Amino acid sequence: YIGFSLGNMWGESLDFANYQSSLGGLQAHRDADNVFRLVVSHTDPGIANWLDTTGQPEGYMAIRWAYPVKPMDNLPWATAKKVPLAELRQHLPADTRLISPEERRQQIAIRQEHVQRRYRQH
Repeated sequence: YIGFSLGNMWGESLDFANYQSSLGGLQAHRDADNVFRLVVSHTDPGIANWLDTTGQPEGYMAIRWAYPVKPMDNLPWATAKKVPLAELRQHLPADTRLISPEERRQQIAIRQEHVQRRYRQH
């Protein structure tokens, strides 16, 4: 398991039903070099692995992993780099998965359906 999620300054999860503020390992795209690259921004840059800040001016990002398929020689590590949105694609591999506004709307609709199912009243 691996998961990436954003939270506010009080440690509360951001709205994950109506915004792509989290990604699980099966949702996130891994680049050809076997690296997960995520973009955190207020504005959707058209990158599949975008995490939406939901307008929060500050907060945190959590990365969790457990039960790797095979034992790891080294623990996973993360780096962060702040770049202007206009220059973003220059900092990403050529094979970075792009996504259209319609595909993003479909992703959000699926999220909403899953959250409704998860939190339904019995």
